[in-house]
Amino acid sequence: MLRRKFNFFISDFASEAGGFTASDFDSLVSRGTIEIKESFATDDSEPLIGKPSDQAPVEEDRVLPDVLEPGCQVVFCGTAVGTRSAEIRAYYAGSGNQFWPVLARLGLTPRLLSPSEFRNVAQYGVGLTDLARFTSGGDADIAAGAFDADAFRRKIEQLHPKAIGFNGKRAAETYLGRKVVYGRQPETIGEAAIFALPSTSGAARGYWNESHWEALAAFLR
Repeated sequence: MLRRKFNFFISDFASEAGGFTASDFDSLVSRGTIEIKESFATDDSEPLIGKPSDQAPVEEDRVLPDVLEPGCQVVFCGTAVGTRSAEIRAYYAGSGNQFWPVLARLGLTPRLLSPSEFRNVAQYGVGLTDLARFTSGGDADIAAGAFDADAFRRKIEQLHPKAIGFNGKRAAETYLGRKVVYGRQPETIGEAAIFALPSTSGAARGYWNESHWEALAAFLR
């Protein structure tokens, strides 16, 4: 983390075999190598390296990697990686999540995959991503500023899938900027049809209606 943000490791400045010590730090301050400031630089002064607002998210900070490969026919996009999925680093791993069983039932995968096999969906023409890729949690926990609809649109325009399946209303409404009803939407991304689908999350079981997922599968055939 220090190497990426500041281009050094603290151990680079260690003068003892035991590593960086308090004496080493005091010495660097006294020589001016390290400067202590009480506040961030203002807009009309030179910015400090590592100022949080200057640090745009980088790909390594993603909670989970995208699974977006050439030849992909459908991309499933959620709001953000759930808490359990973030813990074990696998898509749709929460208790009671129906995503993987639904894909198998609809024939989008030839067998039931486990969450840990998420990378394998690419060989079946399926893609995975989220609108908020640098945070995790339930929908209610995700701040509006965490979503990047423009980045998602650019990926889809480059990938040219046949369809987009938003896993849950919030993902669809966040991207489209309006309220939606489940089913195919009038908008497209390039030539890709957009479907708003009931969330597969176990917490949304009361809103489940598999017919909308079946409609997407039929469209792909």
